Amino acid sequence: MKYVKISLKAFLKLIVFTILLVGITKCLLDIFHIYNFTIWTGIEEKSLYWVSWVDYVGAILFIFLFVFVALTEEYLFRVIIYHKVSEIISLKNKVLHAIIAVLLTNILFAMGHWPSHGYKLLPYLYLTLWGIYFSYLYLRTKNIYTACVMHFILNAGIIVTWPLKNLSLILNAGEIFYIIVSIFLIEAYKIFKYFNRNNKTLNKLSERNIETGENQTFYEINKNEFWKRMF
Repeated sequence: MKYVKISLKAFLKLIVFTILLVGITKCLLDIFHIYNFTIWTGIEEKSLYWVSWVDYVGAILFIFLFVFVALTEEYLFRVIIYHKVSEIISLKNKVLHAIIAVLLTNILFAMGHWPSHGYKLLPYLYLTLWGIYFSYLYLRTKNIYTACVMHFILNAGIIVTWPLKNLSLILNAGEIFYIIVSIFLIEAYKIFKYFNRNNKTLNKLSERNIETGENQTFYEINKNEFWKRMF
């Protein structure tokens, strides 16, 4: 639990991120005229075949099953196994250390699903790529529930799309948009946060230099250094 942050701020960020992700993805699918539908499409027609309250309860429990699977798998692979593998690996380079830990973790993640996909190579690669994406979400946002929500959206088919024609990729069009949009949102937020924090620091340095009558060169040097770090 020491790797999991539970706070109101983290929860609110998760809600905002999810709404933006689903909303922007839906807009992009419409802009590019990619046929898409939600999990609720045709629910009225399907409900005609439900003859008792048991069918409705079963549908609700089915959704909760997706939630439970997303939570347990993300906690297991993205938190427990990842940090255990990370402890075993001994590398000074932090970036390489994280990359190897992520790859090993998601190879295990794909192997755990392999029996249910008939031991075929393509689904194995597909699951490995999705696992890497979930790891990115967790490590970049420092919020395991972000990965859990995206895992749930994938499993439950919140937005399902037909693959683009002549697109020989493992992922379909909707999943590609999910990855692109979510990475864009996270990186845009990180850049904005970094710029905002450093801008406040630079303003304080500027005020201090003006009050003390120091040379402004110090301020300009720090400003250039901050811009280099941001990009």
